[in-house]
Amino acid sequence: AEAGKAQEKDKGAAVAEKERQKATAEELVTTEADKAGSLAKEQKAQEGGSGVGAPAEEAGTNAGKAAAGQEEVQGINVLPLASLKLSKNGIPRSSEKLTVPADSFDQRLFRIFVSHRWLQPKKPHPDANGHPKYQLILKCIEDMQKRGWVPSDDDKIVLWIDYACINQDAKDPAAELNDNMLRIVGMCDMVLTPVVDEEWESWAAHLERDQIEKDVAGTYGAKQWQDYWKRAWCLLEMFFAAHVPFTPQLVLPLIGGEVLNFVTEKKARPHVLYGTRVSQKNEVPFFLVPLRDEKLEEKDPGNGEL
Repeated sequence: AEAGKAQEKDKGAAVAEKERQKATAEELVTTEADKAGSLAKEQKAQEGGSGVGAPAEEAGTNAGKAAAGQEEVQGINVLPLASLKLSKNGIPRSSEKLTVPADSFDQRLFRIFVSHRWLQPKKPHPDANGHPKYQLILKCIEDMQKRGWVPSDDDKIVLWIDYACINQDAKDPAAELNDNMLRIVGMCDMVLTPVVDEEWESWAAHLERDQIEKDVAGTYGAKQWQDYWKRAWCLLEMFFAAHVPFTPQLVLPLIGGEVLNFVTEKKARPHVLYGTRVSQKNEVPFFLVPLRDEKLEEKDPGNGEL
């Protein structure tokens, strides 16, 4: 009887701890989303509706600093594309020390934020055996370079990838992301989500590209994407991509083609999806609709799974 009571007590404590963690995560998601929303409103008010590249007058605010070209990049590490290509282990771990401070360059570079779910979270590792996600990232960027969408010079592109840019040997690696997510997304010019899906024909064999493009987020049936599309943290990164102040005039000289068209039309940083299906069919990346308005109502990060 005593053993049974102890087990029930332990079970109750475990449930209580799980609920506490869930409440903490929900509070953090809500707080970060509120911050991003406030910054977006601030930028919109400062722009006065004058369109792409409108300078903000309040240089003392985050939005003002971004519009004035004074980006908040101190203390953030990035991974040069050239270093990523030389990696022998796929996506490099932070301990390989291939990253550099984002403020160490003497020229404005094109910055890509890689938003993804880890394929081996228990190991933990972001990729699978054979480095398929790593290959998708490289092929996507190479394709955009060939099309003139992003700089053709590898030295003008850097990436932010959590596994490489956050100290994985720290007591709580996620804490750095929690503290700096707004600044990290805010300094980036594009969000890239690589989706490994070797079984894509099981859901896409009957679909033409234009059918998927009508609703990429809802129609792209890869399991990895559908998991991403319902997770609170992934949705929060999408929310940040759409709402954290974005200053197009800083990146216009570096982009062209469909990326330039997206920035000009949407007045937001592009978020592209590049999966195994796209790669094997030699298609261009899919552009995701910014998580705003009706799409935000449909996929509010606060209602996502933890």
